[in-house]
Amino acid sequence: MDMVFVGHLTMDDVILFEKPPMLDCPGGAALYAASGAYMHSKKRIELVSRLGTDFNTGFLDKAGLDLSAVQLVENVPTIHLFTLYDRMGLRYFIVQRWAGSYDRMAPTPQDFPDKLNDPAKCYHIAPFPLPRQQAMIEAIPDGALLSVDPHHDYIYPEQHEIWLRLLKKITVFQPSEDELIRYFAIPAQKNVSDYIPYVKELAAKGPEVIVLKLGAKGALGYEKKTDTLAFVPPIPAPVVDVTGCGDCFCGGFLASYCEERNLTKALVSGAVSASFNITHFGAEENFSIPAETVKARLDQYYQQWKGLTI
Repeated sequence: MDMVFVGHLTMDDVILFEKPPMLDCPGGAALYAASGAYMHSKKRIELVSRLGTDFNTGFLDKAGLDLSAVQLVENVPTIHLFTLYDRMGLRYFIVQRWAGSYDRMAPTPQDFPDKLNDPAKCYHIAPFPLPRQQAMIEAIPDGALLSVDPHHDYIYPEQHEIWLRLLKKITVFQPSEDELIRYFAIPAQKNVSDYIPYVKELAAKGPEVIVLKLGAKGALGYEKKTDTLAFVPPIPAPVVDVTGCGDCFCGGFLASYCEERNLTKALVSGAVSASFNITHFGAEENFSIPAETVKARLDQYYQQWKGLTI
C-alpha cells in the first residue's frame, strides 16, 4: 500500500548538553516518519510538504521518494530549528527567526495534487500546529487508513472539541505519553498498565488503533475491534540523539500495520525504526540502512516479544 506523509521538513541544529553541536541535520516530523516507514517498505512513499531554498533533496531522490507534492517556496529558507537539550535531558524546539516559519512552511489542502487524494492509500499526518493539521486531516478522503501524531502544544483540554471531531475520522492515533497526560490533564502514571483506561477511552472516541509512545519505557498499543492490548519495550541501542525517534516509530508502525494488521508486529517495527534512528544525527542516514539489517532486527525482537502481556 502506498504511504503518504504530510508535515514539515526542517534543518536542525542539535545542541546537546556538554557535547559539540551538530548543525544542519535534515529533519522534520514528516521526514523522520517517512524514514521510519522506508526502513521496512520500499513501496512508494510520498511526501506532502513545503520546502525552502536551502534543503538538498538529493538523498531523498536517491532513495526513490515521490517528492512531486513537495512545493518549493521561492526566496524563503527551510525552517531552521535549534533542537536544544538541557542538563536534565529536557528538549526545546526554537525556530530561528531568519528562516521559514511553521505557518509559512506548513502544507495546506490546496497543496494536495489530485493524485494523492486516494482512499486506497495510507496517510500519516505528522505533528504541526493544530489549525493546519486539522485542515489536512479533514482533507484526507473518507475510507483511507489515516494515522495522526498530534502536536504537543495543541492537545490540551481546551482543544477537546476539535479533537472529538477529528478522532472520528482517524484510524490510528499515535500520541506520546506527554501528549496523553496533557489531553486528560493527569499526572504521569507510575506503571504502563495505568494508562490502559485512558487509551481505551481515546479509542472509544473513534480510532481503530491507539499507539501510546512511552519513550524509554516502550510503547503500548490497543486495537478496538479485537479488544487487544500489546506492549513492547525499547530496543537497546547506543544513544546519540533522540530527535525524531517518536516520528520514526510512527512511520515504522504504520508501514507494518498497513500491510499485515498485526498490532504486536507493528509495534516492534516502530521500535526497530526508532532503534536505528537514535544512533545518529538527522534523518538522512535512515534511508541507507540495509533492508536485511532491518529485517534481522525485526525478526529477532518480534520472536522475542510477541508473547509479552501487560
